[in-house]
Amino acid sequence: MTLTQKKNRLGVLLLLEILMGAAFWIGTFNISSRGHEQARQKACFAAQQVLANAIEDAQMGHPGTFAIQPGPFSQEAESDLLRKSFLKVPVLSRLPSQECSIHICTLESGLSRSLYCAHHGALDVNLSPEDCPAWIPLNQRPWKVFHPGDASCLLLAMVLFLPLGFLYFQQQRRLPGLLLLRGFLFIPGFLGDRALPFFIGVLFSGLTALAVGFLLWEAVGIMVSGKASNDSTL
Repeated sequence: MTLTQKKNRLGVLLLLEILMGAAFWIGTFNISSRGHEQARQKACFAAQQVLANAIEDAQMGHPGTFAIQPGPFSQEAESDLLRKSFLKVPVLSRLPSQECSIHICTLESGLSRSLYCAHHGALDVNLSPEDCPAWIPLNQRPWKVFHPGDASCLLLAMVLFLPLGFLYFQQQRRLPGLLLLRGFLFIPGFLGDRALPFFIGVLFSGLTALAVGFLLWEAVGIMVSGKASNDSTL
């Protein structure tokens, strides 16, 4: 194998190692965030229930004087509920996520109203784009790199693992121990939430950094030997 071929092979290996390590870490981070997002969703549903109870009490206590219209639930409406003591503490300023936005939709009956979050939806209510325009179904939302529960980056890391293993085997006629060890970490990376996937991601990243270090050391050796051979020809 010529010096140029060795450099090209090392360059491809380094690129695949870095891409696989980054994709695996992002994937396990997203999976570990799934539990936190579920907790935020429950908190959002609880906030919706508090507002719904306050609205129901206001409409029963003052029939015809407190009306809500479809659209965003405004700060003015919340202030009105607070002023009339139907709401004990502010809710909109204490929503669990910056993406939370409380709206009011009209249900299929055309008469009843329901609260929903533009990000988390609503509990026990089927939302339709016609009645709830602020709600975007999960399968229609744009893809984001960091998204709780999304395992697409972890699947990408598995895809990158295959050509990386092929190149290592082509070079050494065997799979390196660091690569085999990381191969066993893929299945645990999909399991559980919070602590386990995060720990697996950190471990995988550490092993990948070690593999990248070995490749860089090999690259330095090739550069030194190439320089020495050039000097000897002069």
